[in-house]
Amino acid sequence: MYAFEKEGQRGSNNTEMSAFREACSFCNLEDRSPTGVKLTWSNGRRGNENVRKRLDKFLTNSHWFDLYPDASFENLARIASDHSPIICRISPMVKKKTEYSVLKACGYVLRVSTVWLEMLGRMDWLLSSFDGSTRAKQRALRKQIKELLTHEELMWKQHSRIQWLREGDKNTRFFHTCASNRQRRNSILRLKGPDGRWVEELNEVCNLVSSYFSELFSSSSPQGYEFVVKDIDRRLTENERQALERRVTSSEQVWRLITSLTTLAARTLKARYCPRSSFFDAKIGYRPSYIWHSFLSVKDIVRKGCKWNIGDGCSVNVWKDFWLDDYRSMGPKLNNCDVDQVRDLLNIEGDSWNHELLYSLFPHNIASKIACCFVSKSRNDVLYWHNSPGGRFSCKSAYLLALEAEEDMVILENCPAEWETFMMILEGNVEVIAKSVLSDYHKANLIENLSGNNGVHNHAGMWLRPDVEHIKINCHAAWQKESGKAGLGFVARDYKGEALFSGGRLECYASSPLEAEAKAVHWAMTRAICMGYSHVIFETDSLCLVKALHNKVTLLQIANLFSDILSKSMAFRVCNWSFVKREGNRVAHSIASLVLSCPNEFMLDGSVPSCANV
Repeated sequence: MYAFEKEGQRGSNNTEMSAFREACSFCNLEDRSPTGVKLTWSNGRRGNENVRKRLDKFLTNSHWFDLYPDASFENLARIASDHSPIICRISPMVKKKTEYSVLKACGYVLRVSTVWLEMLGRMDWLLSSFDGSTRAKQRALRKQIKELLTHEELMWKQHSRIQWLREGDKNTRFFHTCASNRQRRNSILRLKGPDGRWVEELNEVCNLVSSYFSELFSSSSPQGYEFVVKDIDRRLTENERQALERRVTSSEQVWRLITSLTTLAARTLKARYCPRSSFFDAKIGYRPSYIWHSFLSVKDIVRKGCKWNIGDGCSVNVWKDFWLDDYRSMGPKLNNCDVDQVRDLLNIEGDSWNHELLYSLFPHNIASKIACCFVSKSRNDVLYWHNSPGGRFSCKSAYLLALEAEEDMVILENCPAEWETFMMILEGNVEVIAKSVLSDYHKANLIENLSGNNGVHNHAGMWLRPDVEHIKINCHAAWQKESGKAGLGFVARDYKGEALFSGGRLECYASSPLEAEAKAVHWAMTRAICMGYSHVIFETDSLCLVKALHNKVTLLQIANLFSDILSKSMAFRVCNWSFVKREGNRVAHSIASLVLSCPNEFMLDGSVPSCANV
């Protein structure tokens, strides 16, 4: 059992788990990565005593997986057991209503007592006239009664919003009591009127509520108020209007601080509150300022929205930070392990992963996923906002994240004057800062505004030949959401439309369609450079990627891969980017789809695969 497969204080027997892994390796069994619940066993306790582990696994050998290549696995939620069931699907599943929905649709809640009485009456009759001929009927009736008990228990459990169930507990009255208690808590029993008298009758309570809100939202018809308001301006000044429109959130300010560590504001706050740690590990401190207190109140929200794009790996903690999809943290750290930063997982040169170390620390599927992450020893790690396009922070996405976590977003609407003074002192030239913000806003709009062509559109929706001096390389990636696998394909053609070279390969993992498309372009560029071409047009059906490359606006979620693509483009005398619709990119699309089903890398000179001749 690995460290990230357990939560709680109780340790695991590493010797036994090592023996189990060795047995799996000896039998050529592989752990199939399921979706759904991550940790499949719980001791049922609460608070610090709760322990959860991934004890239940679906193991297969390669021969079985060849027979069922489309099989998927899912850990279901625990209901009547402390273990989660694992379901394996080897054929398309038809969506069905849940048990409770089916029961409710059939009017089960209204007629369960009648059905029960009928079943019990029939059971009593059979017992009174017991002989060998009624034994089968008794078994059938017992089975039906057991199902009714289970369904009623499920109905009351959901109705009472109880999220736990001890194994073997069939006390339906308990759930019924919980539901009744909740209904009583949500009821208004009495109200106190303006005269101090308590009102309990239903009609009197309704009249009291109605009269209260009627008076609240009606005018008392005051007299002589003209003298008071005559000197008040009827219009807002420009400064007042801007102040009302400005909504500065703590989340936004925190994001600026953690992504702009060289600013005076970031350095001052770090020196005051967290000189030896990161912002996410910072404490409230002694006599904190109003600003710092507000920042820490949204720390958990910002942490949930942040993700690292790996560069040299020096800034990212392997066990604590969110840098690998589906694993917000890989910790706790393994015993007797010298690995701390992601840089420790790279080779000595720092330009590739240490595969031997990866597969010794992590399961095969996770190690393979890590090995597919792009690294660059010449670039720093980049922190980006995981929940918005382009990787840039937005107040809207932070607010939605707070709603999901059922937390309150702290919004500083009428900012105190001390905050404005603080920012002006720390940031220095306000005019320069304003221009920088406007520049970022302009760059963001370049990505989001898809209406203009900017020289990257191919409105024909079909493949167009390049001119005599250029070659055109069409790229595409076929991405599978469930497994993260991506088929990469490209084809290079000249002005006559004849194929110069083509290639296809399977990428074991890509975190998104955007990353898969970028990897296809990156591979095609590397091939074109090796073959010595100087005037190249790279064409793909990913409009977001083409727009960003054309305008040189970094997509933060693939920041280092994106930067390497731009660096490679400098190796050509002419390098242009072009967008074409899927209909005009059919050859590259068919190659990418081919390698998903036939995962053998190939490179062809002067031709394309036969299935791609469209």
